[in-house]
Amino acid sequence: DQPLVVKGLDGKDKPLYFRGRRILDAVLETLFTMGLNKAERVLLTGCSAGGLAAFLHTDYVHTQLKAFAPSLTQFKSSPISGFFLLHDNVEHKPVYPEQMKYIFNLANSTHGLNDKCIAAASDEDKWKCNFAEIVYAFTDAPIFPLNSAKDSWQTGCILAPEFTAVYPQQTTADNGNCSAVPGWQTSQ
Repeated sequence: DQPLVVKGLDGKDKPLYFRGRRILDAVLETLFTMGLNKAERVLLTGCSAGGLAAFLHTDYVHTQLKAFAPSLTQFKSSPISGFFLLHDNVEHKPVYPEQMKYIFNLANSTHGLNDKCIAAASDEDKWKCNFAEIVYAFTDAPIFPLNSAKDSWQTGCILAPEFTAVYPQQTTADNGNCSAVPGWQTSQ
């Protein structure tokens, strides 16, 4: 629970905390006070990064609803475009997988992902529980994913990125160099 210390724009050290599960809990607690505790039917969804979050947290949200919404009769999840590929780029470099592994370790994500996936994975593979294609097999609640066959973000940022020259010590939020594989984007 120790913060990562980063330099702010003013040059001073600033703490950066990763508290995704605590934030999810706070959101659910707030929603329960606003009437979610009386819900009978719930559909959990999200698109893109929100779709991935729906994949990752479907069972946890379902468990919380069963505990705090006694009238719940139906729960389903339908993530939209959150199935980001666990795939090397076209040059067979694991750019996106390495980035996801790095953020998993940086944020100590073992406590914020699907418990069954984390328990089943070896220590060196727990980071893969941050991918829909892995966590889907461990999801018990009804789930209906929607995903396009072609995704322009994934095409450039998973299939054709390169590592930034300073990865992983970059000072910006760059996700590698999307579409930077030589010859990938040519002028027309």
